[in-house]
Amino acid sequence: MDYSKIEINYELVEEWLKITAQVERVMPSPRLRSFYGFTFEVKEKDKFQPTQEQITIYEEVVLRWLKLIDDKEIMKLIWFRSNDMGWKRISKKFNISRQTAYKKYQNGIKDLVINIKKQYFC
Repeated sequence: MDYSKIEINYELVEEWLKITAQVERVMPSPRLRSFYGFTFEVKEKDKFQPTQEQITIYEEVVLRWLKLIDDKEIMKLIWFRSNDMGWKRISKKFNISRQTAYKKYQNGIKDLVINIKKQYFC
């Protein structure tokens, strides 16, 4: 992927993570999809046909970006949120407050942006 024409920022990373989660749910597989051990049920209403660009984004995020997150707990938190899991549910899963979950998510995305920039622009 050519990063020279893309400005990597917080919003772009968030958007690409959501696209990745959406594509992950509809990839050919059994009724359950699993990514890094996190399982989400595929619902018929979630079915959509990803474009080639969305599949490219999916591959980029899964194969390159997620490996840049060192803390597995932060990676899980980011992945759950990318799958539209609510803050209340996330906070219960991690046994932390919603505010703490949100701050960890924000810091995780910011660190990911920094790591992506380091890897591709330095």
